[in-house]
Amino acid sequence: MMETKPSQTTPSDLYLTIKQIVLQVLSKVGMAGGGKAKIPSSYTSGNPPLKLGNETSTTAGSKTHKVLQPFGTLLNKILADDEVWYVEDKDENRIPVGKLVDVASLVIDANAWGSLKWVKPGETDLLTAAAERSTVSAGYEDKKRFYVTRPGRYRVEFQLSRTGGTTRCQVWVELPDGTKVAASGEATYSGSVYPTFGAEQNLDMTLTVPMGSILLVRLMNDSAPSQTGYIQNVKIKYEDADAAHAPLDAVLVD
Repeated sequence: MMETKPSQTTPSDLYLTIKQIVLQVLSKVGMAGGGKAKIPSSYTSGNPPLKLGNETSTTAGSKTHKVLQPFGTLLNKILADDEVWYVEDKDENRIPVGKLVDVASLVIDANAWGSLKWVKPGETDLLTAAAERSTVSAGYEDKKRFYVTRPGRYRVEFQLSRTGGTTRCQVWVELPDGTKVAASGEATYSGSVYPTFGAEQNLDMTLTVPMGSILLVRLMNDSAPSQTGYIQNVKIKYEDADAAHAPLDAVLVD
């Protein structure tokens, strides 16, 4: 009986085998990789550049990158022609992880609940009450009432006038039990007399209101009743907040 010797693998044969495996992998997943990186300190907004551990801020390059947005069922549904990131398991199942999107386009399902998204003072008009109103009271009277859905703090813009004395304006919040709480600083006007109105003024709220609040714009003239105060062109303004504000908690009856 003839003894057979096992075949021997030469270094060149091993090299060719490894090369074939590498080429097969790259043909499936592409030349890709991942790792840990930092957002450079010079970053301000938009799609960010990435700085690797061995790079300085001056060598991070100018190339910017999209971000990964997880799939959702409301605002981020899977759509045809989406650019996605995926992983592949050992059985060659390709598993989509999320969309690759610009930072400015990033949304999550929670954004669909617009009524719950916080607001802060800004320049987007929400509500307008342009009618002229007046007072002959030396104490604050309610002249405008607004119902707002989203929680947070708003900007109130308006024009004031007077026949004499000083007209004063302030934003208040009416709580569910009818209690009224001052929610801003005070604006004053002692310029030209009625029918001339002063330039637009605004008050940024200093208190946070919950969803479904009533905002009051209140007016007085410190020389009333002999003098009259006026208000017109009242606007509620806002922009989306970057984060939730501190809540308004109060003891109503001790």
